Amino acid sequence: MKILVINAGSSSLKYQLIDMENESVAAKGICERIGMNDGIFSHKTFDGREKNLTTDMEDHTQAFQLVKDALIDDEVGVIQSLNEVAAIGHRVVQGGSIFSKSVLITDDVLKGIESLNPLAPLHNPAHVQGIRACQDVFGTEVPQVAVFDTAFHSTMPPKSYTFAIPYEYYEKYAVRRYGFHGTSHRYVTARCLELLGKKTLSRGIRLEVAEENVTVDVNILVKYGHTIPEVGRAVQEAVMSSIEATSGLTVEAVNVNVGGVIFDKETRKPQ
Repeated sequence: MKILVINAGSSSLKYQLIDMENESVAAKGICERIGMNDGIFSHKTFDGREKNLTTDMEDHTQAFQLVKDALIDDEVGVIQSLNEVAAIGHRVVQGGSIFSKSVLITDDVLKGIESLNPLAPLHNPAHVQGIRACQDVFGTEVPQVAVFDTAFHSTMPPKSYTFAIPYEYYEKYAVRRYGFHGTSHRYVTARCLELLGKKTLSRGIRLEVAEENVTVDVNILVKYGHTIPEVGRAVQEAVMSSIEATSGLTVEAVNVNVGGVIFDKETRKPQ
């Protein structure tokens, strides 16, 4: 399975095609000076093949067309067909208080991202342009996911995200601390937990998409005192209903793997 990862800016577009079989980068590149004269397109494959050219890119749709052509190109391509791209992920800077996790992109999600433009005027409009351009080039049948920089920090309590300024600024203009670069924070946190031998669920979900069907593998930890089969069934039902309701895809299977049991501190105390 291959995932196309996109980071769209106001005048640039960075991308990587990830081969999920071995979690390696099959190809990566950047489109620069979108909407300006003498745009720059750079593409490089995992085995060192390159394509560099100077060309005008009127908008993000033209930029995505270059990306698409390079991925399937006879000389510098890494896939035979766009059908090999199972899903597309978009980095989005500002999720506000609306989005606390990654979501499948729908018309309502796009409207939500647009509504947050005042909080990230240099970023969110470009992300929306990139998502729509990607839909134009790759089609709407390919699942697309928005990953928010602010999601990692969404559990901050009010005492942490409230600034020491008049409260009406928060009420009227949503001025508060949101946190940024959450995708990096999440990775670093998960990696630290791994190195320390702690349990983490950051890599606990894997999806395989084939045409309109999806298979999900979920790794979970179960709190001591709960019945594992009941928790497993509840996770299966929740994951299946959420994916089918938001994406229109048919979930063939949700495989739940229990990685361990979490004990409360009180439970750990010797009797």
